[in-house]
Formats: sequence, C-alpha cells, structure tokens
Amino acid sequence: MICSMTAFARADRHLEGYSLVWEIKAVNHRYLEVSPRLPDALRALENGVREKCRKALARGKGEVTLRYQQDDSEVSLELNEELVKQLSDVSRRVGDIVQHPGQVNPMEILRHPGVLSTRKLDVELLQNESLSLLDEALEALIDTRRREGEQLGQLIVDRLDGIGTQIEIVKAAIPRIKEAQRERLRTRIQDVIESPDPDRLEQELVMLAQKMDVDEELDRLVTHVNEVRRMEGRLSSVDVGFDADADDESGVVAPVYYLEDKSGDPAAVLEADNWEETSHQALTLAMSELDERSRDILQSRWLAESKATLHELADRYGVSAERIRQLEQAAMKKLRASMEA
Repeated sequence: MICSMTAFARADRHLEGYSLVWEIKAVNHRYLEVSPRLPDALRALENGVREKCRKALARGKGEVTLRYQQDDSEVSLELNEELVKQLSDVSRRVGDIVQHPGQVNPMEILRHPGVLSTRKLDVELLQNESLSLLDEALEALIDTRRREGEQLGQLIVDRLDGIGTQIEIVKAAIPRIKEAQRERLRTRIQDVIESPDPDRLEQELVMLAQKMDVDEELDRLVTHVNEVRRMEGRLSSVDVGFDADADDESGVVAPVYYLEDKSGDPAAVLEADNWEETSHQALTLAMSELDERSRDILQSRWLAESKATLHELADRYGVSAERIRQLEQAAMKKLRASMEA
C-alpha cells in the first residue's frame, strides 16, 4: 500500500483540572525531521517525543505541537489554615499594642501571599498522560496517510491502465505512420534532386538524419509500466510519498517518476520524435548501394564539413568538371530510386 506523506492528526484528552491536545502536521521530506512545540512546564518531554516519532514514522517533516490548558472551572483552592491563625493572632496583638482593637478583616488575610494556593501540579502524571496521548495522535496520523495512500494507489493503477491503452493505440498506428513518413520522404527527396539550390539539398540531407524507429521506446515504456505495477505491490510496507524525491537513499523511487504525460496525440508525438532515425537509416541504405566514386562525390559535395567544388573533384579523379556534374546527377537519381523501392 502507498502512504501519503501529507497528513494532519489531532488527539485530545480531558483530565481533572486540565486538558491536553496534540496536533501533528506532516509534509513530504527526504529525511525525518521533527519539530516539537511544547509548553514550558513540559519541555522535558522533547527527547521522548522525538523518539516516539522516529519509531512511528519513516521520514517526513512534521510539526508536533502540545497544548496544555488548565480548567479554571475545576480549580481546587487550598487554604493554609495555620498561616491564617498566625495572621489573625498577630493582628489582634497589634491591636492591643496600639490600644486600638478592631475586628480582623478576613479579606485582608486572604490577600496575604501563601494563604490561598492551587493544588500542586503533578508533573510526572502530566508527562505520562502527554506521551500516552501522543501515541494516539501518531496512530491517527498513520491512518490518515494510509487512507490517502489508498486513493493515490488507485490513481496510479488508473494511469497505468491508461498508458497501456495508449501503447496499444500507438502500436496499431505505427504502420500508418511509417507509410505516411515514407511517402513524405520520397516527396522530399524528389524535390531535393530536382532543386538547383545546393543549400536546400544540404538542409534536406540533414533532415534525413532524424529518428523514426519507435519500437525500442514502446518496449521501454511497457517495461516501466510493468515495473510500476510490481512496485505498487512491494510498497505495501513502505511509507513512501507519491511525489517523493527521486534520490531518496531508501532505494524506493516514487511512482510519479514512472508515469508518462498523456497530453497530446501519441501518434503525432512519436512521428515528430522518431523522424530523424528512420530518415537516417533510409539515407544510409541508399548511399551504401552507390559505387565508391559516386558515394565519394555526394559526400564531398554535400555531406562533408568542408565541401569540395566540381573542379577539385575533377582534379582528384582526372576527369572534367562536367563529367563530375554528370556523375553527381546520376548518383542522385540512383539515390532517389533506391529510397523509393
């Protein structure tokens, strides 16, 4: 099963006099990076929080926040009766000394520091409850990742099925594409041979060096699809994101890197991408059928980086420039006939 790397989980617990709330926000990340946010009274929990997250999560970037709130409606006040008695006795003694006895004001005594206090917080109990609640929050986070991962897994399967359908469409269209390209190639060669512009011939010969054979690409695409289907089953115990980094050291490659963009007409895309190779093959085959002298004349005149003139070739073969021109034209006709065969 594929697990999503983006998730949110919340767990709360109400105890006597206070409440605890854990919130975990997780996003995709190459490594495991945990950022605990704890109240001052519970700072000592940081190492324990990191350890629990490390055991529960393989990787990802997570903000782990603990909120502690005391319930004022359940605050229990404790009265220091011994201190009250002492303050009351001192008050009466002071009245006797100044010879101005008066009634002791209880509210004045309550304002004295230490007379009233809240129940002392049990830090150890609070820490144990916080860690126990963190386990619930982490479990909720993992469940959320799994639910979203199930949807992503189905999305991957649907895309793989779509790619398989496109592959079959392309395979069925290949004969038609090749025939159309073959006819186009014949027309171009005919135009080039009849054109007096040498630059035009050079351009067209360069165009003939483009790819057309798509069998290898289709086989590779089928292999990718099969590999993604195999990995989809293998990922059942791996916490991996749909769009995880490609260079993850865990050795697991995210499925998004296997999926092809289905936009555009596959037949048109293949026709554009593979024109060069088929044209080059056709030209190479036609050139190989020429005699050595004719092949050298065409290569020297049109394919060499430093092109030879008719007079330079005439000196090389000991004939006239007009004879070289005739041989060149004859070679062009043979080239056209060979490519039309």
